[in-house]
Amino acid sequence: MRQVASIILILILFTACPKKSTNPEPNIYVSLAPQTLTLNIGQTGAMSINLEIFGESIFGVSLQLTYDSSIVSFSIADGLEPGDFFGSDIISLLEEDENIIHLALTLTQGQTEQSGSGVLGTLRFRGASQGSSPIVITPAELHFYDSAGTEVINPNLDIETGSITVQ
Repeated sequence: MRQVASIILILILFTACPKKSTNPEPNIYVSLAPQTLTLNIGQTGAMSINLEIFGESIFGVSLQLTYDSSIVSFSIADGLEPGDFFGSDIISLLEEDENIIHLALTLTQGQTEQSGSGVLGTLRFRGASQGSSPIVITPAELHFYDSAGTEVINPNLDIETGSITVQ
C-alpha cells in the first residue's frame, strides 16, 4: 500500500510540473548611445538608439522618446539617420510634438524579420539652454512587431535611458 501511494505521489508531481519551453525567452535590450552627451548652446550632437534582441525576431518597432525641450531642441528637418539593425531599406515615420519624439520603423514586405544587435537609428539634438535633459524611451510606448503585424510581447525588456547636458 505504501508503494502504491509513493508511485501515485511521484506521478502527481511529474504531471503537475510545468513543461519547460524549448523556445528561449525573448530578451530585448534598448539603450541610447552615448548614454551621456555634453553640448554647448547652439551645438548639435547625435544620440543613437541601440537594440539587442535575442530569442525572437522582429519586423518593426515603434517607440516614444521624451526630453526637456527647454534644454535641448530636436528638429524633424535633421531627421533620422537609419542604423544597421534594419538597414536602409525601411519605412520610417518620425514626428515631434513639443518634448516627445514618435518614431516607427518597419521593414518592407518580403524582407526577413531581424534579430541580433545594432543601431535602430540616430537622432540629432541641439543645445538650447544650460541644464541637463533626460532622454527617456517610454516603456509603455515601446512596441515590437512581427511580419504579420502582431505585437511581440516581451517580459524580459530592459531599457537604458540617456541624458544631454548643455553647458
